[in-house]
Formats: sequence, C-alpha cells, structure tokens
Amino acid sequence: MTTLKPGTKVIISEDTIECTKHEAFLNGLIGKTLEITEVTNEYKDEKLPTYKCKYEDGLIVTEDGSNYFPFVDADLKIYTSANDKIITKE
Repeated sequence: MTTLKPGTKVIISEDTIECTKHEAFLNGLIGKTLEITEVTNEYKDEKLPTYKCKYEDGLIVTEDGSNYFPFVDADLKIYTSANDKIITKE
C-alpha cells in the first residue's frame, strides 16, 4: 500500500503544496519535523492512504483545532536528519 509507516519522521513536500486548497496551512508547517502516528483511510480509497501526524512535542497536527489533518503521500517527504538531504519516497 505505501512505504510510509507509523514512526516515520517526515517534512512537508514544498513541491506539491501550491496545488491544494490547504496551501496556507501546509506553508505554515514548512521547516517542522512531523512523525506519522497512524496510517488511516480518510478518503475511503485503498490507493490513497492518509496519515495522522504529530509534532515533535507530541501534539497531533490539526488544521481546525479538533480533527487530525489527513496528509497524503504527495504532502510528505521522509526526513533523515538536519544535516542530510531530504529523500523522496520511491
């Protein structure tokens, strides 16, 4: 289904955020390291998994303050470390 699993550290993919209605929200996350906590199926499509993520302080990432934001593969890049290059999923 996907290469991203709970526990994977990720950052926002700046290449795709201008194509979404959530552009302002995702721009606010640039530079933050997130961690996937759960693979979900928000859109009820097995080919389009969604991800619940948390900030480094443990709080779940929300756009509206109540429900988690359902990230998709195009939103995220795997984060290796502050000194390493960002690598994309294959």
